[in-house]
Amino acid sequence: MSQNQLVKSKLQTLFAFFALFFYACVSFAQVPEWNDPNSLPIWMTPEEEARKHEIGQNVLKSAALTGEVRNVAEFERMEGVLVRYPLGLPVSFIATLSKHTIVYTLVSTSSNENSARTAYQNAGATMANCKFIRAATDSYWTRDYGPWYVVNESNQMCIVDFPYDRPRANDDAVNAILGTYLDIPVYNLPVVHTGGNYMTDGWGISASTDLVYEENDDDSTWVKQQMNDYLGISTYHVTIDPLGDYIKHIDCWGKFLDVDKVLITQVPATNANYAKYEQVASYFASQISAYGTPFQVFRVSSPGGQPYTNSLILNDRVYVPIMSSTPSSTDNAALEVYRQAMPGYTVTGIYYNSWQSTDALHCRAMGMADRQMLYIKHLPLTGLKPFQPEFTVTADIIPLSGQALKTDSLFLIYKTNVRDWDTLLLTGTGGTQYGAMLPVIPGDSLVSYYLFAADQSGHREKHPFIGRPDPHVFTVSEPPLLPDLTSTLTVTPNVMNGETSFNVVVKVSELNSTQASGEITVVIPKDSRWSADGAFDPSLDHLEEITVQNREWSCTSGDPDYYIFHFSGTLPAGGQSSFGFKARFIPGNTRGKCTVTSQIVSGSGGENRETNNSDSESISYFAK
Repeated sequence: MSQNQLVKSKLQTLFAFFALFFYACVSFAQVPEWNDPNSLPIWMTPEEEARKHEIGQNVLKSAALTGEVRNVAEFERMEGVLVRYPLGLPVSFIATLSKHTIVYTLVSTSSNENSARTAYQNAGATMANCKFIRAATDSYWTRDYGPWYVVNESNQMCIVDFPYDRPRANDDAVNAILGTYLDIPVYNLPVVHTGGNYMTDGWGISASTDLVYEENDDDSTWVKQQMNDYLGISTYHVTIDPLGDYIKHIDCWGKFLDVDKVLITQVPATNANYAKYEQVASYFASQISAYGTPFQVFRVSSPGGQPYTNSLILNDRVYVPIMSSTPSSTDNAALEVYRQAMPGYTVTGIYYNSWQSTDALHCRAMGMADRQMLYIKHLPLTGLKPFQPEFTVTADIIPLSGQALKTDSLFLIYKTNVRDWDTLLLTGTGGTQYGAMLPVIPGDSLVSYYLFAADQSGHREKHPFIGRPDPHVFTVSEPPLLPDLTSTLTVTPNVMNGETSFNVVVKVSELNSTQASGEITVVIPKDSRWSADGAFDPSLDHLEEITVQNREWSCTSGDPDYYIFHFSGTLPAGGQSSFGFKARFIPGNTRGKCTVTSQIVSGSGGENRETNNSDSESISYFAK
């Protein structure tokens, strides 16, 4: 080795030493103590820091997905939960999970599996719901290295893998093993990432802290493009990290609870990072959810660094890490926030003595999306709607099982503030879309509804997920007050002896204290026994002792069946206008009765009540 090479080698060694020394003095001052021999810590060890360059080196290349891609959200239907043994969770919690879902456990050897089976059985687990997947692992942070799920254009569930942001080859290989085990395709997102720093809404909106940029050469444009290509993410909220700790994971302080709901940690005003927490809360409150409405932002108080947002949503159950074996008042308040934000869900506090503010339940368990889920895609009616008799409700209903839908079990279920729950059948409108017309009547100011579907595979689903306890809600404005017009007909005299001249007066009145809008038309049927005596006189203002406003009216007499009168003025609320004309009755040598009728044409003046639009008067006539 030359002298220059020797100096260079020594300098490199010295640099590496000082780098590790600096990391030990600075970084480790920020991380908790770690003494679990069964797992590497959630942070990188000094040895791993020196191997950061290995991250992503062995990532498999794959093409991006084509067509429409949908990233599955945590709050959608899960077929199970992924954990690793030895556990980073209380075994009693595994037993609890197994009562309601499948627990998939990563085990490295047959001996490891036997130990897990024994522990689970001793804890009272439902062993029929416990499945074991052979995979070597470096740690139990299944959330951080576990699979992200997408539905591809063929409506098939797939896994999207990513280079785990730790140089841990075993953890990084898990998703390929899961793809083989589950018999679903695996695609390889080239973005260095971690599950604890990612949340999605299932509609193309996701969020992370700016750690994702830091780990990818600060190339935000490239990152967003890859997230769109592989996950179908069109809106990627990348925020600051208000926690200000070593980990920079979004699940340490935030969580999507539903498409339009987000939970953000709240710290005391005395906390040094208080302003940053308020900044991210305000940020999400100002953003629009996929439903077209602002996010509902819920706050959970964490006065002492409690990791309440690091919870696990598993179908209709929510498991929240708490810090005391007997829940404290702070723990109970946090659980109540979840219950208020997620009505109908079973919210349970889970205590474990190793929870940290930067690492808790969500980090150590990962939902496994239902490969055969019955997916309902529905853009709900929201906000204030102008009154109308019916509202169109549509949804795409897609059974990933490939089994047919039960077309007699597709429902729109609704109620209003004055009517109890009722059910309508959803009918096919083409392709995967189904719909129904939701009826609304005057007085219905608040409408609540949800959808239900079932398929031949046995899947049953609602939208929103929990259904009736937390339905979609929209409000309806009061029906607009429409004018109500009525006509009053007067014939004088109304007894005719031979050929007789008589007066016809029609008065149109508005009864609903609402100004009429648009043309008002009145028709009087013609009769062979009488006729108008001359042309309509628009200058006439009195007919005998009755005041008329002929100047506001015109007459069309050329129609063979009717005299047609048009009002050209403005009929005010509660107002009235009359027209009149002279007529001549010619009975000939007959006697009897004749009826003269005035009829306001339907829709005149903007009204929609027709029951009081006509009036009649009877004429008795005699031959002279």
